[in-house]
Amino acid sequence: MDAAWQVESGELVYINPWFVVRELGVRQPDGWPISYFSVHHPRPAVGILAIEQSRLLLIGCS
Repeated sequence: MDAAWQVESGELVYINPWFVVRELGVRQPDGWPISYFSVHHPRPAVGILAIEQSRLLLIGCS
């Protein structure tokens, strides 16, 4: 089993002056295909709150 994620497709979903959203079709290391969304922001501090099945995830970068 290859331990890397593989990007199989990509599409620009939304763009404005503050951020860009892309949807990527990826294959996980276990071989399962999923859609992965990435948000690109030109400013140095961004946080994203994802809610899934009563779980919270906060991702930030600086």
